[in-house]
Amino acid sequence: STLTQLLENNLLTKKQSRTLIKFTAVRNPFDSLVSLYQKRRKKYSSLIADPASWVYRIPKYVEDMEYCRTHTFNEWIRKHYLRRSIKRLLGGNPSMYRRFTKGMDIVLRFENVQDDFQELLQKANIPMKLTIPTINITKDRRANYREYYDNSSRRIVEYALQDDLNRYGYKY
Repeated sequence: STLTQLLENNLLTKKQSRTLIKFTAVRNPFDSLVSLYQKRRKKYSSLIADPASWVYRIPKYVEDMEYCRTHTFNEWIRKHYLRRSIKRLLGGNPSMYRRFTKGMDIVLRFENVQDDFQELLQKANIPMKLTIPTINITKDRRANYREYYDNSSRRIVEYALQDDLNRYGYKY
């Protein structure tokens, strides 16, 4: 959930929010998109058989899962991120992370999440060493995200998500 969602649904008040250290994590968008595609293509496919599954509560999610199963990664990128490129060209500011980072005090980076989290604990004067477990690994994907992109899809993502790439120091 985003901070905005927590506030809008009265799970947290603004007053309570001001007393907390709010943090989230971002990931290299190029890498994140590969995992997202693979999860939609394979990992979540068994959920389509369950009409009560969460995949049916997100508009067009099942439709996109079907698209991923029948189209390449680069076709999927063009379908979703070419539109974001056009929005950016028209003066928009597309972002993968803005809704998750809005109102956060600290943004951790997925690639350094353990070290970044330990630093957060130190800043909060919490004298503990906590290990973040590795869960939700995307199987059926090659480790190097660069193997998925052709020149066109790479350029589309670079342009569409330029603000996120610059803000968090990510590159292809």
